[in-house]
Amino acid sequence: MLAAYRREAILPIIKEWLKERPSAIPALALADSQGNGWVARGLARKLIKSPGEDRILTAFALSGRNARVVYQSNAVVHTIVPDSSKQFLRQQLRWTRGWIHGSLLSWRFMWRKSLPAAFISYLFQSLLLLSPLIVILWLVVKPLQGNGFGTAGFFAGTIYVGLLHGLNTWKYQRTSIESAPYRMMFVFISLFVTLTVMLYGILTPWKGGWLTRADTVPKAPAKAYPETAPLETVAQ
Repeated sequence: MLAAYRREAILPIIKEWLKERPSAIPALALADSQGNGWVARGLARKLIKSPGEDRILTAFALSGRNARVVYQSNAVVHTIVPDSSKQFLRQQLRWTRGWIHGSLLSWRFMWRKSLPAAFISYLFQSLLLLSPLIVILWLVVKPLQGNGFGTAGFFAGTIYVGLLHGLNTWKYQRTSIESAPYRMMFVFISLFVTLTVMLYGILTPWKGGWLTRADTVPKAPAKAYPETAPLETVAQ
């Protein structure tokens, strides 16, 4: 919901980023001062798009050899949320496709980072891609095989994790204790989204559009950014 960037980390791409809008279907392609293409080469050029997500901007900023991202655990952010089921599902679809594009981008340079960071990144993203298959396995395949106990254990485990998330929100964000049962109930919505919206988003990553954003182009003040800025390239 909130991200803060050092100025020097995003200056190399800010002029391209300001062109982002829902109707911008072509991949975001950058080049250094020598005209060498960066990120969008070969198959990546056809797959990596930028549907206006902060994850994409973070991936661009993180691509530098010594760049890093840290998590601020005590940040409190208020945001506007969907007020209808249709908006919620469209938002989840946009997030899924944005996550896929961001993952494709990060896969190209995360191996340059420290071994623990690279391992956790690739492992987490791989497991998330497999999550629809995991849900289908335990909610469809296992019951058909007569393994109802395993399905019950799967539900119990996910609901328990939801309880922990709710208690964490209540304790650290000082919300009401209702956060716990609400987060537990959201487990069922999350499973539904995984089997429908997320699966569809994974199977159709090439589709563009922001779905829940207006097609407007932000205007930057004249001379707000330098005409040229150094851009660190990623070796192929």
